[in-house]
Amino acid sequence: MPHRRGSSLRPAPCLGEHNQAAFVGLLGLSQAEYQHLEAEGDLLLNAAALAQGAGTQIQNQINWVPINIGSDAALALSMCQVIVRERLYRADFVREQTDMPLLLVESTRRFLREKDLERGGREDIFHVYDEASGRVVEAPHKSLALGDIVPALDSSV
Repeated sequence: MPHRRGSSLRPAPCLGEHNQAAFVGLLGLSQAEYQHLEAEGDLLLNAAALAQGAGTQIQNQINWVPINIGSDAALALSMCQVIVRERLYRADFVREQTDMPLLLVESTRRFLREKDLERGGREDIFHVYDEASGRVVEAPHKSLALGDIVPALDSSV
């Protein structure tokens, strides 16, 4: 679908289209580090199910992974699994910006809530295991700022 000026409709971004913004802007690589990795072919990946005859679009791709239509979410989830298992993430970012540190109740497979710990507790107050104090504590809910809390990312309580 072609992008029309003034229209809010536009095609979805391609995988890798925002690499530079993500690696330099979000992950803190220098421009020189990014260019080195890009030159080595370590950043570009195009995972696409292409229509017949669209092969010329991939001639200049460094890495192309042909996927079946509708399987892109499974590919993304498997990539996330590797990132987590191999600890290829910035722990401080994950602690502060995601729900990964929130504790789960194994029997319900839901986040541990205040109502699970005390009678009349709230549904919208979640908990983390604080490595600094060695206790289960209320997760910040008014701000993403953690203060002195260091939420565990892989502990079982």
